[in-house]
Amino acid sequence: MGKSNKRAAIIKGTLILTVTGVLNRAIGFFYRIFLSGQIGAEGMGIYQLIFPVISICHALTIGGFGIAISKLCAEKEAVKDHQGSLRVLLGGLCLTVGLSIVVGTFLLLWAPWIAAYIYHEDQLALLFQIVSFSLPFSAIHACVNGYYYGKKQTGIPALSQLLEQVVRVGSCMVIAQILISKGMNVDISIAVISMVCGEIISVLFCLTVLCWKRIPQGIPFGSLHIIPLLKLSFPLSCNHLALHILQSVEALLLPTMLISSGLIRSEALSIYGILTGMSLPFLLFPATITNAIATLLLPAISEAKVTNNTKLLHNLIARTFMLSVAFGSFLTLFFFVFGPFCGNFFFHNQLAGSFIRTLSFLCPFLCLVTTLESILNGLGKTFSSFLHNLAGLLLRILFVVFAIPSFGITGYLWGILACEIVISILHSLSLLRSRQKYT
Repeated sequence: MGKSNKRAAIIKGTLILTVTGVLNRAIGFFYRIFLSGQIGAEGMGIYQLIFPVISICHALTIGGFGIAISKLCAEKEAVKDHQGSLRVLLGGLCLTVGLSIVVGTFLLLWAPWIAAYIYHEDQLALLFQIVSFSLPFSAIHACVNGYYYGKKQTGIPALSQLLEQVVRVGSCMVIAQILISKGMNVDISIAVISMVCGEIISVLFCLTVLCWKRIPQGIPFGSLHIIPLLKLSFPLSCNHLALHILQSVEALLLPTMLISSGLIRSEALSIYGILTGMSLPFLLFPATITNAIATLLLPAISEAKVTNNTKLLHNLIARTFMLSVAFGSFLTLFFFVFGPFCGNFFFHNQLAGSFIRTLSFLCPFLCLVTTLESILNGLGKTFSSFLHNLAGLLLRILFVVFAIPSFGITGYLWGILACEIVISILHSLSLLRSRQKYT
């Protein structure tokens, strides 16, 4: 593939992921407005507490397999080994589905204990048990998406993610309306049930397309590349697991520290729900563009590296860096000016608007972290990426423990900003050293 064709493939893939990503974020954004209206700020806080556990389960089951599949498939496709890339996918499916069944069974059985003794919130037990059924489907979805990203075919993953979001939101709204029409209360469990429904439908779509397009060419007997997959995914999975455990510790500490600052538990959960369920998702909405670029950067960087195309490698890094800074700076200006209005208009919540304005300074660093991390992973520097994220997260936890009791939620906002700045600097320094190596 020529240089112009590679650039066109990246641009086309970015456009597809950006358009579908914007649609996904838009649907998800209005879904959160709907959900917050049904279950309230405290309910949103409880709902957000399930995600650290989901993240740990995904780290144990999916972990780095999606990235590993994408990277290995990109390398296979670079030398026209199409059957080899399909064997990579099948190997990844065997590993991840098996792991997800084991972890899902554990979560199903131990959910009441986790809810009671770790979170001290009995409502979470049922939510965790519902989530356990989604894990095998999430594993399949991640593997198939990684396969198509490695082939630089973004259409199928983009459509599957959009379908998942539509089914999730649609099923939640339908279930809510049925409960309301019968005079029953709408609780948090409908959101989790809808999440599982969306995952199942998207997986059925992915498998249908995969079997229709690939399997008729013949089952690719031979090595499933289990060892290369494990070698590449194991450090990534350990990285994800360590980071998600720390994020879970942070999620557990945050309401407790807010209580120590003088709030009662319901107020602490409400503030946690407003910040993580309203303000942060709103800030992340425009980052769809940089997320799309980052998704396609990893296989592009891997291919440039394996073919020793240093000129393309340097161009990708330089242009991505400039785009991330410029776009993030624009978002900072926009959210600083219009943040309070957005919080009041969309969520009817003044505190959400205040959080959006305060966190607007995150935007350049969030964009940088997303794209630079993808480049580092594409270059094989997964351990460096992990250390940088670990340092930033530990710094954020220190702010939770020491700043929140004195300064309230403002101390946590400072911690988020400090975390992203530190990670951005570390990623940039590591990338500069790597660029010198490939000069």
